[in-house]
Amino acid sequence: MKFYIDGRCFCEKKWAGVARYGIEFVKKLCQQNSNYLIFIVSNKVVKHKDRFPKNVKFIEIVSLRFIPGTFFILFLGFFIMRKSIFIGLSHTVPIRWSGKKYLCIHDFCFTIYPKSMTLVNKIFQRLSLLISLNTTKNLIFVSKYTMELFDLLYPNTSKKYRQQIISNTVSEAFLSKQESFDKKVNRAFDYTSEYILYVGSLEPRKNLNALIESFNKIIDNHDIQLILVGSKRWRISSMYKRLNELNITDRVHIISDVCDQELRLLYSNCSLFVYPSWYEGFGIPPFEAYACNAKAVCSIHSEMKFYADKLGNIWSYNPNKDDLTEIIKHALKSHKSSTKLNLLPKMELPNFENE
Repeated sequence: MKFYIDGRCFCEKKWAGVARYGIEFVKKLCQQNSNYLIFIVSNKVVKHKDRFPKNVKFIEIVSLRFIPGTFFILFLGFFIMRKSIFIGLSHTVPIRWSGKKYLCIHDFCFTIYPKSMTLVNKIFQRLSLLISLNTTKNLIFVSKYTMELFDLLYPNTSKKYRQQIISNTVSEAFLSKQESFDKKVNRAFDYTSEYILYVGSLEPRKNLNALIESFNKIIDNHDIQLILVGSKRWRISSMYKRLNELNITDRVHIISDVCDQELRLLYSNCSLFVYPSWYEGFGIPPFEAYACNAKAVCSIHSEMKFYADKLGNIWSYNPNKDDLTEIIKHALKSHKSSTKLNLLPKMELPNFENE
């Protein structure tokens, strides 16, 4: 059986959430049947090929790199006409394809929080999703939260699709036994000191200004630092401006070049992990933090809303009405309960041969 997988998400030097979901998907597919022929297809060069299982092949049509990735995937069927399964990891499937197509939907940022995207990105995402929904009946959602949103946003059409959840999951990198790590890294902070941690992209949708305001309110009575881990996106200048206005730049550390090994160390030693986002399609960092035995405050606008009560060590936060400062204070004072790793979301693929 042959699989062609949209590889656009793997072409960035620093993989974002879709790529991290995608690599877990590919690994699970290889584990399901080692005889599957799996091709990662893109019009750009795929990065970090060493992270893929050895039997995965790459089709990089770089001569078409000048074409927007969305259009490349939409018209891919005119270049590749082999009977096979296509997995549209990034909200897009080909218009024409000789086998089954599965459209993977991660989120609805362009509808729920459109100001987090450029105008061009909003147009491309709306267009590709609209076209793709008209060319396939097979939908994959990365979370229960996203599937429920789909039913609300498309109430008159959702029933005509074959919907399934293939959940995002915590990577083995955060579940395996802690390895030794060289702490002699070029950082302006000490892992042994107290700190609040955030992990994710730096953009308005993540509601980081609320976290900064809350942090500023507690530092007078608490010797603690704030560490923000993530790549910078657009419209983040207001965050830096506010940090300067509050004169707390010496207490706030922003880093981006973090490997999974160091990230696990950051999770494991933080006093509290905080994820105050306005909206997430899934939101994997709080689950990673929990897997590393960290306490966490997490927005209810994410998949964590279905897990917080049963996991423990998680405090829910509604950015529309809750006082984040008080929740953080309460969480910092609270004792940790034992983690329940068996309750974390797991990625389970269907048997595509029987689909």
